[in-house]
Amino acid sequence: MNFKRLKVHKKLVWGLVLILSLSVVCSMGQASKHPSQKFKKEKIKHNPKIETKLKLIASSLESEDFPLAKFIARSAGTKLINWESIEVILEEKKGASVSPSSIRKAGGEIFDRTEELVKVKIPANRMEELAESTPAVRYIRSPHSPVTFEEGGNNAQGPYNSAGVNLTGASLYHVNNYLGQGVKVAVIDVGFASYNLAKEAGQLPPDVVAETRDYTGTGFLSGSAHGTGVAEIVHDMAPSAKLYLKKIGDEVGLATAVDQAISQDVDIIVHSVGWLNTNFGDGTGVIANIAKEATRRGVLWVNAAGNFARRHWEGTISNEDENAWVEFENGKEFISLEVDAGYEIYSTLTWNDWPKTDIDLDLYLYDSSWNLLASSQNYQTGNEPPSELLRYSYPDPGKYHLKISGPEDLNRLEVEIFSLNHQLENPVKRSSIMAPANAEEVFTVGAIAESHWKEGQIEPFSSRGPTWDGRVKPDIAGIDGVTTYIYRKFLGTSASTPNMAGAAALLLSREPNLAVDQLKAALGQHAEDLGKRGEDNTYGKGKIRLLFDSPTATRKINEGSNVSPGEDFIVDLVANMPLTLQGGIKIEERLPEPFELSEVIKPDSYSETDGGRIKFDWPVVSPGSSRKATYKIHVPEDAEPGNYEIEGEINGEEVDSTEITVGPTGTSSKKNYSVVELEKVITRTDSTSIFNGVKFETLGSNISQVRVTVYNFNGQQV
Repeated sequence: MNFKRLKVHKKLVWGLVLILSLSVVCSMGQASKHPSQKFKKEKIKHNPKIETKLKLIASSLESEDFPLAKFIARSAGTKLINWESIEVILEEKKGASVSPSSIRKAGGEIFDRTEELVKVKIPANRMEELAESTPAVRYIRSPHSPVTFEEGGNNAQGPYNSAGVNLTGASLYHVNNYLGQGVKVAVIDVGFASYNLAKEAGQLPPDVVAETRDYTGTGFLSGSAHGTGVAEIVHDMAPSAKLYLKKIGDEVGLATAVDQAISQDVDIIVHSVGWLNTNFGDGTGVIANIAKEATRRGVLWVNAAGNFARRHWEGTISNEDENAWVEFENGKEFISLEVDAGYEIYSTLTWNDWPKTDIDLDLYLYDSSWNLLASSQNYQTGNEPPSELLRYSYPDPGKYHLKISGPEDLNRLEVEIFSLNHQLENPVKRSSIMAPANAEEVFTVGAIAESHWKEGQIEPFSSRGPTWDGRVKPDIAGIDGVTTYIYRKFLGTSASTPNMAGAAALLLSREPNLAVDQLKAALGQHAEDLGKRGEDNTYGKGKIRLLFDSPTATRKINEGSNVSPGEDFIVDLVANMPLTLQGGIKIEERLPEPFELSEVIKPDSYSETDGGRIKFDWPVVSPGSSRKATYKIHVPEDAEPGNYEIEGEINGEEVDSTEITVGPTGTSSKKNYSVVELEKVITRTDSTSIFNGVKFETLGSNISQVRVTVYNFNGQQV
């Protein structure tokens, strides 16, 4: 098949479309040069109320091309039932409701329904009838498919260490008997295989698991063990919290599971799952709305940020040469990906024209010799979402290319590509967080490996912000690379997220009345700031730290708080580690302008940064002990009279400020010397004096005045 000469059309005759599709599926094309011809999408019998791929499935079944129907169904994320019916989602028009009788009349059966969504099994050849005869139907499409954020995890089933408990500080809560008691946590995930093994090994005790429920119809124990590993981590962190384990497979199941979790008074939902092509990174859409509703009802939604920093591209495309292919920002007409293992190529495309679009884009996959392997050619005519999804099984190792075709008059459009299983050649890390983690209401968690926890290096795959509408994400960074009974080295934000959910359960067991926003603030309150100062789009607030009690610091001005221009004064700092805590203490002092650091007297180890900041760092401080620092400040000659404040923080928490008054020259309450040392007081009776009194003499340096109080032998002040 020479793509230099052949035009690929969506023909009026479905049979030709199927032949072309089959040739793509079977990779029968001969090697050709880099394709550059225009792909003209002629009008087929397209119904804007039905997703294009569903129409292709119906036509394949009608022509009894079952292998092709199965392939398209898998690519679309839907199920074939008895080689006749398929699972679809009916989107209802706002304010309208599709009646069960209209679905039955078209030969359909309702599996489940939630607000504005109905999950239906229907004969493929009767979708058109349902769409045209039922005004309440806005659109018929494939179900959305959740994806997990697991970077590694082979079966362990043996001794393991709960690294997150010690490294996050959860052990301090455990020894003080705060174990998550009274807290309910729902783990909503895609699979709980090996659950019975974990239960029998005592890792998920029956008295802790309050519920196991399947919303997929495939059985609670089928599929992956991802949810089991997530539940184990929650239990390690909060061993007395009640767990509600819910298996879902699409957005209707998710909505139903969340509704029931709310009715069960669940406090926390942990969702180490993401959903593709449901928004353009702005926290809107069907999946994000489910999470928002849970938050509105008082549930803390803790979600994985995702593992797509190296598997994501976002930017502007255009079609300046007005040919078949759009150009990316680097001027190329393709994006490459490297395949080093036989994992399925799974790529998605969406663009910033939600929720409905008439900008028609298609996504194509080529091998290194520019053979066309797969494509996604949904129509977008004004009622359809801006999304394409393609899958290609069993690829050989090597380089592959993604290309986008679009209209000739396309003028700068923002698009986003995710590659689930393979790194892109020139990835864009920013804005690589998918729904619902990109919603403002969701508490979104990035990942730092257990092996790099001390230095706080972010996992290179951990998805980054900002959101498309400019908000900071993730909210915080947790720990991954931990070992559970089921997984050896559970990597990914899928693992860091249940650590965070467990931490939230510990805080709630100590302070049961915390509202959702208060709980979010408490989780971030003691986070160790990493990366750029303050919140950033890599770490959020920083690395989670659970402090049972906080270190405290006091500041003292040795010679009084009134100074004159040109003078120096000394500041003493004392930092105290509580008995319930051990670890490091970091203090940062912030000097007001125009004050200058003159000298650090102790300790020897400190750092000074621009902007009048002085940093002290004691990496190891024992419980109940303290550390001291002393430094000298110079007030410049040209300092304006007035009140100034020295501010600072200890381990990220503000220390009470200290006010210094700068008066006119010569009005200070101190003498301008460094250190006062009183070595000795000598008393001598002066019998020659007419007063017949006692003389006092002092020995020392920089002494200007001594106050003396005298008592008689009866203890009375003279």
